[in-house]
Amino acid sequence: METSFLVAAFNSFDWMPYVSGTTRLKLTQGKMAEAPLLVPPLNEQKRIVAKIEALQARSAAAKEALDSISPLEQLLVQRLTTDWPLRRLGDFIENVTTEVGSDWRNYPAVGLSNTGTIMERRERLGEKSASRCRLVEPGNVVFNPIRFSIGSIARYYGSGPAIMSPEYCVVKTRPGLSAELLTRFLRSPAGRSLLEIQSTGSVRYRVYFKDLAAVEMPMAPPPMQAKAETFFKALNEILGLRNEILAKLDALHQSILAKAFRGELVPQDPNDEPASVLLERIRKAREASDAGNTGARRGRGARG
Repeated sequence: METSFLVAAFNSFDWMPYVSGTTRLKLTQGKMAEAPLLVPPLNEQKRIVAKIEALQARSAAAKEALDSISPLEQLLVQRLTTDWPLRRLGDFIENVTTEVGSDWRNYPAVGLSNTGTIMERRERLGEKSASRCRLVEPGNVVFNPIRFSIGSIARYYGSGPAIMSPEYCVVKTRPGLSAELLTRFLRSPAGRSLLEIQSTGSVRYRVYFKDLAAVEMPMAPPPMQAKAETFFKALNEILGLRNEILAKLDALHQSILAKAFRGELVPQDPNDEPASVLLERIRKAREASDAGNTGARRGRGARG
């Protein structure tokens, strides 16, 4: 049997009915031996493996191309925030403290993940806290004061206003500073380092608006930022598609394996030796080998 075929077969097989345990799943050798395995002729196995490897190579190349986007983004941020005059952020940002009040039911509630993604809030808002929620407008920058150090910062891209927990800080940029550049700079190691100096706290530092306003950020001229803003917005769309494509590539990988073991990936050749014949030949050879070994052991025993 082709070793690579066996590996692919194992990767595509659903082992859940054969495992035991609750906290840590366990697959014993005995249970593995019970699993049925459809074995095509050897030549077909080789064709299947070659096809799988070719398709997976194309998938890997696509992933590599998509993964190369992030380093380019980081280089652009670095270019726009290195060796430029220092500007105090307080001159370019405003603290948005507007509370939604009794109208909170008229707005969608959103939250901010630790990885810097704004999404629809899953937990239901309580009436007492809901009226204190911050009103967030499209384009505002939002961050979590106690999770800033792990990248909990994002720009809101919704089609209309939304509300967020009053624990979050909401920032609006003024002319002269790109909100896209600000968000990416604050996520960068250089930005986090500057914020850590201004922040408070010992074990986990906290960042509030006053800390952010005190930061002096190297800032490229507005015309350069404007061009970068256009690039960053296009990049946001690309990155959104990237995540969708990566998910589809993972699904495609499983689809390839499923088709391979349904006999649909490569054409079958009637001239191939059937797997049953091959297995029978292997079985007879193994029996002959075992018989020879047994006779040799008996002969040594008689001489002794």
